[in-house]
Amino acid sequence: MPACFNAWFGFRHIVDVVLANDLVSYIVLCIAYYQPPAKIWTIDIICSYLFGIFLCLFTIWAKTDAYRVVQDFAWYWGDFFFLVDQKLTFDRVFALSPHPMYTIGYSFYYGAALITQSSVVLYVSLFAHFCQILFLTFVENPHIEKTYPDIVMDDASEDDAKQKIMQSYFNVGKDLILVKNFNIMRAADIFTLVIISQTIMLSIFFNLPWYFYAGTTIFWRISYTAGLGYILHRQSKSNWWISRFNERKETKQFAFDQWKSIYNLVLVMNHVSFFCFFIKFAEVSVWDFIGRYFFKQAIAIILIWVNVWSSLSTFQTLGEFGWFYGDFFIEGYPSKLYYTGIYRFINNPEYVTGFAAYYGLAIISNSQAVFAMAIFCQICNYLFSIWVERPHMVKLYGLQIREKSGIEVAVKEIMHEVVESSSPLLRIAKKTTKANKQKAK
Repeated sequence: MPACFNAWFGFRHIVDVVLANDLVSYIVLCIAYYQPPAKIWTIDIICSYLFGIFLCLFTIWAKTDAYRVVQDFAWYWGDFFFLVDQKLTFDRVFALSPHPMYTIGYSFYYGAALITQSSVVLYVSLFAHFCQILFLTFVENPHIEKTYPDIVMDDASEDDAKQKIMQSYFNVGKDLILVKNFNIMRAADIFTLVIISQTIMLSIFFNLPWYFYAGTTIFWRISYTAGLGYILHRQSKSNWWISRFNERKETKQFAFDQWKSIYNLVLVMNHVSFFCFFIKFAEVSVWDFIGRYFFKQAIAIILIWVNVWSSLSTFQTLGEFGWFYGDFFIEGYPSKLYYTGIYRFINNPEYVTGFAAYYGLAIISNSQAVFAMAIFCQICNYLFSIWVERPHMVKLYGLQIREKSGIEVAVKEIMHEVVESSSPLLRIAKKTTKANKQKAK
């Protein structure tokens, strides 16, 4: 046998020992910290047990289905040792979530925490899952990008056109994105810092009435939805923004630079104003994270983490061109639509997971006002999507736009398989289909 195969075979035995001991030690921890509830028939306990059991069963299915797809070779990281003739697969559980072995594959951690009702188990679970994400980020992902470069599916013939546009319209790695790449020598950056500082200082040092914070948050959200939405809508229809600058003998690049500065300011202030609104209504103490409300706060932290991951994944996929809505302003950029990264699973992550942190803050604050503001912000973002983004995408990409997300397709396939494998469910499905056809007639 080749040396690379023997090395992989030996590595498999090490993996088996480590993974088995990891699971057993975690189960022992759960048993050690499990205490039967004094009143088992309360609604909180029943819901915790049912949801916890569901998460554990879901993990078993996810791991089993993942193994069915990847088999022994990928399960034991075979492509770190030698390569075989195969490509990455994105079906079933791999279409439900990015890297399911590291994400939804560890749902049982949180299921066990719910069943044991132990803050120690939950903190250990969060730490263990965080370690898995670190392994994914610094080991698995770099290797995937190196070994499977065609995963992004970019056409090599388009590289020259893209590079030329990026050099003309973007200072790659230098443009202000939220607060990243801040440069004290740029007027727009200083102005952004002043606005942020003023808003935060008013919240900390002045006891202003609640409607000031509500009004500020609503103002910036409407500025984003209506103000920026109007600019993008007119630009898509008639090149309105660029034309205004051309009339003043300014270049397209200058016009786009102004747009980038305005867009970033409004986006940052949306988040800053909402956070200040949260601070005004929040009544939080450190005991909330270890006492009665611990599990509620833990869910809130998970929602915030999901939002951060979603935003980072969105930027990683779109790049600066997509982040700043470059296809509204720049002509000649290859108009081929790719569903890669997080978009492989969700058609528009911004209004699906992009507001999870807002709801997390609402849970932490225990305030109906913060929750209502989070709903308002997400509704505004949804309107922005259907009135501004969607029409432009139809205009630019046409039939390349898919109607169903990867998750929707995967769930449909899984449900179809479940129905096909169950005689009672198959009979029910056939009767339902027959009834629908008769109604249609």
